[in-house]
Amino acid sequence: MIRICFVHILLDQQGKPHSPPLGALTLVEILRQAGHDVSFLQFCHRRGTPLSWQDLAAALDGSHDVVAASLMLNALPLLALAARQVRAMRPHMRIVAGGAGFAGTATAVLEAIPALDAVATGESEQIIVPLMAALRDCGDLSTVPGLAVRLDGRVIQTPPPPLIDRLDEIPPPALDLIRLDDYHHVPLWASRGCTYACTFCDLAPSGGRRHRRRSPENVVAALSQLQLVHGVNRVGFVDDLFVLDRNWVRRFCELKRQAGLDARWRCTAHVRLLDDDLLATMADAGCDSVFIGAESGSDRTLGAINKPFTTAQAEQTLNMAASYVAVQTNLLWGFPFETADDVQQTLLFRRRLIEAGIGVEMVMLAPLALAPITLKAGNLAVFSPSAPNIFYRTYADLVETERAELLATLRAHPQAYGAFYHFPVPHLEQTVAQLECEMLTDCLCHPRDHDMGDRL
Repeated sequence: MIRICFVHILLDQQGKPHSPPLGALTLVEILRQAGHDVSFLQFCHRRGTPLSWQDLAAALDGSHDVVAASLMLNALPLLALAARQVRAMRPHMRIVAGGAGFAGTATAVLEAIPALDAVATGESEQIIVPLMAALRDCGDLSTVPGLAVRLDGRVIQTPPPPLIDRLDEIPPPALDLIRLDDYHHVPLWASRGCTYACTFCDLAPSGGRRHRRRSPENVVAALSQLQLVHGVNRVGFVDDLFVLDRNWVRRFCELKRQAGLDARWRCTAHVRLLDDDLLATMADAGCDSVFIGAESGSDRTLGAINKPFTTAQAEQTLNMAASYVAVQTNLLWGFPFETADDVQQTLLFRRRLIEAGIGVEMVMLAPLALAPITLKAGNLAVFSPSAPNIFYRTYADLVETERAELLATLRAHPQAYGAFYHFPVPHLEQTVAQLECEMLTDCLCHPRDHDMGDRL
């Protein structure tokens, strides 16, 4: 028997953690059902408080044989520095990592972080039990599917397991290990995958552009458990694209109403997949908010990133949706082909949306490893701590004594930490200055109490 600690790392949180980690807690439950001794720990950094990799190292350095770290890419350098210290103090501890975004970087991450024993990619529900069995029995990790591991002094990627089609069979997360009241939001998931081919995104490439769904009966049962047992009155669907199957959405709404569940919910949607009838059905079943990716105010940019709609169509859909529910969107900038005029059009589009009451966040593009736009650009991306990169900005509270080491880590391994980089933008300083001016205007003229980047 080995002692396993599952740690989930959250950075830059506003007060309470944003939401409980469904993925990590589901893996904990799978391990418990397989008879493993497993505990759960969440390392949460709150915005405005000092952030240090030494604090994470102290949290990890317990009486565990294996630490399984679940994280987003923004926490990767913090884990790298903490794991190095933990392994120096406890060389026999095994440390593995996984999470969203590792499909295209797993081998580079393992090469960059010698303290890690393995990096998981893909759907870990099929990986976690054989991985822990191999660690327990001192077995050959190269026989476990979906891993980057070391073999004969080199890093290899083992074949991925097949995608899970029978999603209803995945057990519910181990909610008994947390208090839902300790979080801002309660997440729920109904499907996996996206069939679109947006060139800046890595979701479709990592999932094979397949969309798989839990049955609506299974999702309503999960929602019923949350509402009737845990007292949850609002959930956020974290699907890549909740409304992709309109018939499924209608059936879910029907079953939710029949079950007498009054919990409110929000979800992700798409410009091309909404109309008045569907929105009315969703709103009648308790939907009160949708996130719709408009992406740009420039038609030239939308065409270049393979979005199947125009700015006018996006604006029409956003305004239509806003007559039923609250609407939020992202607008991206920092594309390698972008001109100053493209950015200006996007800023004007942003202003129109805000005046219409739609929540908008401007986001600088991060070069995700599997995104077609990144693969086409090759080694074009650069790193600059002054750029408003969404991953690097989570380190605003890093203690100054650790800043130089963090920067050296990011610059030394561009393949592992590519999401912290950005494409060269000739108008970078001008755009940042204009954005800062726009944000100041918003604060003065349109004060809001919600998080524009909240997609739950």
